[in-house]
Amino acid sequence: MGVTLKVSNWKREIDYAIPDKAVGISLASLAGNELFTSYVTEILPHSFVAAHYHPKGIEIYQILSGQSVMKTGVILPDSTIKWNQPIEVQSGDFFTIYPGMVHRLENNSPETLVLIVTCSPSNLTHNRVVVEK
Repeated sequence: MGVTLKVSNWKREIDYAIPDKAVGISLASLAGNELFTSYVTEILPHSFVAAHYHPKGIEIYQILSGQSVMKTGVILPDSTIKWNQPIEVQSGDFFTIYPGMVHRLENNSPETLVLIVTCSPSNLTHNRVVVEK
């Protein structure tokens, strides 16, 4: 039994992105399976992804266009967030978000940020804890 190659183009698929109201973005699936999938999303100017973390698994980010600020931190025993120094990211950058790492991507620029996020599909549902809207 053969497997058919499916080719996606993020420039086309982004028009069909599905809203993820929990974190305030829309995502379109590009490639992968039930274990690990690549999604494309846009973050509009002066918008952000709500702060959240994933108890298990990693996320890999690739910035396709634009620039933004990635904030990361940890949850302290008193349930507050200890934020690290924000890091500016831009077109061409890749980075990994590790399990338990609180993260919030902020587009403070006047242009739309376009990125690909690769993760387990469970990171969009039950393997995600939103900590700040």
